Amino acid sequence: MLAVRPLGVLGLGQNYGTVATESVWHFVRSMSVSQWLLVLHPIMMTLVKRRRGPEEAFSVDYSAMVQIVYTLACAAWLSCRFVSRFRELWAAARRPPLRWVLLYGVLAIISTAWSDVPMYTLFRSFQYLVFFGLIVDTTWHQRSVDRMAKLLAIYGLILIVFFQIADLSVNAFAMRERIGPHVSPTSGVVFFLGLALRGPGWRALVYLSLLSVAIGQSAGTNVSMAAGLFVLALIGRDQKLRLASLTILMLFSLLALVRSEFAGSVLFPQKGTQAIYTMSGRIPVWQWFLWDIFPKRPWVGYAFGTGESVSRLENVRGLQMTHMHNPLISALANLGSIGGLVYLVTMFSTASVAIHITNSRWKGPVCAAITLITLNSQQGVSISSTVSTAWITSCLLLALLSTTPQEARSGQESLLRRKDQTGCFRRA
Repeated sequence: MLAVRPLGVLGLGQNYGTVATESVWHFVRSMSVSQWLLVLHPIMMTLVKRRRGPEEAFSVDYSAMVQIVYTLACAAWLSCRFVSRFRELWAAARRPPLRWVLLYGVLAIISTAWSDVPMYTLFRSFQYLVFFGLIVDTTWHQRSVDRMAKLLAIYGLILIVFFQIADLSVNAFAMRERIGPHVSPTSGVVFFLGLALRGPGWRALVYLSLLSVAIGQSAGTNVSMAAGLFVLALIGRDQKLRLASLTILMLFSLLALVRSEFAGSVLFPQKGTQAIYTMSGRIPVWQWFLWDIFPKRPWVGYAFGTGESVSRLENVRGLQMTHMHNPLISALANLGSIGGLVYLVTMFSTASVAIHITNSRWKGPVCAAITLITLNSQQGVSISSTVSTAWITSCLLLALLSTTPQEARSGQESLLRRKDQTGCFRRA
């Protein structure tokens, strides 16, 4: 039976309801300062974002100054939290898979020593650890998979409102080009996790996130969504969800056999054959990096932040990518083989925790969300890059997994099995 606890002890709000059935409004009112700092970050980025040319990659302008001030404000709040709750937060940071994200952040700070632009590397790595600390503080506040999923849903709602809807009102085409790939992965994660949420208003976010994925028209997210549906149909415990996922996949497979061109346009919107085979020019840039750039600094890379920007400063077959669009390539560029190894260990730790999920309510949705974000990041951004909306989504999802030991100790609903006094496994 699901144990519940007052919301007031989890955040700054009062006792508005229970963890299981609280509404969207009740959850928002109980959010802590660290959670608000995470949620407000994309709004701040929306207000100050602008396109930068290659020559402005490391310049400090108004946009950069706002980010610096915001990061320092977050660091000031986080320092107060660590002074009062150091032991608890340190224990939360050392739980898998977050411990490997912490190690990557420490290595990022150290890489300042060999960076060609040390101040840029120092700030980006400092920002990395500050936002990691906010997420760790969030896991300490929530102590519940249910509430971590709700925080991800609120974060996805902010992205949809301030990125997609705002840009859609101005120029739909521009939205698909600039914003769709950034919002769609988070919307896909919210869709899968929202299938297991209970309480007024949460199901509406599921429908909104699905609409966001459709409007975003991101080929990577569409393919990752199909993979997530396959995982949900394969290991989900809810028979209705499994049947619905299987039906969608079978109908789409049938459509692909009958109308292959139409099915291709759904999975790969506005993509020609050349763009599909080269992943919109990403593969040539990856080949250039692995063959020409990586061998020059194979062990420690080109320092955090500056490493993944090497393609921005070079004209590779007429292409200049702002980052590597692949988490493993980004890790190799930033921190060399050591960083690549830490990233792979992080993914292995994530898979290890996910495989051992036995809770019937969360197993399918969580594994589907992890599948989506992992596959989609292979042509985007993940935890090996600098802080971004995709980075925060990925870290929040890893933090959701890390809450499982804490839940087991507190007697709440757990994703993992626990041993009883006889040594036999039983469900929490």
